[in-house]
Amino acid sequence: LAPELRRLAMQCRWFEISFFVAICSIGANAGTKKQVPDILDWITENGGWVSPELRVQASAHSGRGLYTKSKVETSSLLISLPFNCSLSEDFALRELRGLRKLQSYVENNVTARSLVSKNILLSTYVMVMMKSGQGAFGVYLRDQRIHHKSLKDLPWLWSVEELSELEGTDTLDAVNVAMAVLVNEFSVVMRALPKLKTKLGMGDWIVAASLVNSHMHGPPPALLPGIDLANHFLPQPGFSLSMERGEDFVRQVSATTLVRDVRTGVYEFRANRAHKQGEEVFFQYGLVDNVHYLTMYGFVVPWIHNLTCLAQVKLEVPVQDLLTMRFARPWMKTKIEATISLKLNSCGDGNIHDIIAFARLWSSHAVWSDVQADCGLTLLVGNPSEWRLNISCEHVSREEEMTALGFVQSLIVARRSKMVGGNLKEEESLIENPSTPPRLRAAATIRRDEKYVLHQADHLVSLAIEQLLHAGSDWRSYLSHLSQARVVESSPRQSCGELT
Repeated sequence: LAPELRRLAMQCRWFEISFFVAICSIGANAGTKKQVPDILDWITENGGWVSPELRVQASAHSGRGLYTKSKVETSSLLISLPFNCSLSEDFALRELRGLRKLQSYVENNVTARSLVSKNILLSTYVMVMMKSGQGAFGVYLRDQRIHHKSLKDLPWLWSVEELSELEGTDTLDAVNVAMAVLVNEFSVVMRALPKLKTKLGMGDWIVAASLVNSHMHGPPPALLPGIDLANHFLPQPGFSLSMERGEDFVRQVSATTLVRDVRTGVYEFRANRAHKQGEEVFFQYGLVDNVHYLTMYGFVVPWIHNLTCLAQVKLEVPVQDLLTMRFARPWMKTKIEATISLKLNSCGDGNIHDIIAFARLWSSHAVWSDVQADCGLTLLVGNPSEWRLNISCEHVSREEEMTALGFVQSLIVARRSKMVGGNLKEEESLIENPSTPPRLRAAATIRRDEKYVLHQADHLVSLAIEQLLHAGSDWRSYLSHLSQARVVESSPRQSCGELT
């Protein structure tokens, strides 16, 4: 019953949010009759500088973007944004006095502190000033209010039917958590500043908080008008990226760079390479997993799953199942949750060893004192997902090792069975089909990423079972070649870009 109640609550919540955001959109559109000054002109009027070769226009992929009017050379300065044109929390506190009351309320209320994010003060400023259009950043925020539909693909603005396409994924859990934070933050703001209740609603908060979360630059954290119009694009690499190689790759392919002068506070936005006339000017938002891309910016990157180790899936292990195993009882001295989460990533080879070692611990029939004395295992405390037993332990038998592998495989099968959609090939077909709606394509990409991780893990465990079955007296070394056994997929497909 609990999952059904959660699903019903989610449907009610999304209906309410969709309604409020629709009302907010109507209000924003009603104010567009009064011409809003060009945001690049606003920068120059406030002491900044914008290259005469730069303009704002509709992006071919998402909302608006920055484009060149003519050729731009490498290292050319595109925008110089002075300190007074960057919107920070400190400035918001100075201009909107009521924020001090909210700040004090959060600092002195333990429950409120636990419910909000670090951006609550700036998000509140944006919500109030976006509605009024007043203040030093009135032009910028009126512009953002009119064009906030660029945020439309954030998952909390999807319909219930669209969200159902994420059923069974870890990403849906992340979306629910993010949505709960937004709802709780709005509640905290309204309790601290009750006079806002008659002026602002949930839709205003969703737009403001989403804008702040997706447009924030730093450190120090701030909104950077004009610069934040640059969309994200990360070309597909021709090789797999480790974390170190990923950071180098992002630096090498970045079309632009953003540097802040710590003395003056001036931000300089420069071209890292030459741009042709009419070319869109992009900015890198970093190399992260698709859960982050979707919940922060509303897009996904199609090659994250097989060219990085960033895609992840959690295997949920019911503790009740573990307690039926013989070895659990002697050393269960730590109170643990109803489930233990084990993380798999898209490279698989490293953490699959750890997960097998976790299962080995619970599958052993050895006497606890013998394991403690002969295998260096001490009293287990802390995070249960990190409890492991090495295969070198002489008290681990081949039969128990096979039991451990079977247990891991059962977790993978159970995790996969919870997800909607088809198999990997069917998900790929849906992603590649040009007639697939954008949000469905994003959902299919998320599912494909998680299914890919599970497919990798299942392949490795199946291979381990086969190797163990055919191993001789030195069977304890059967896992030694598992790290070279990652599934080789067909060549990665070309990406047309990921933009916000």
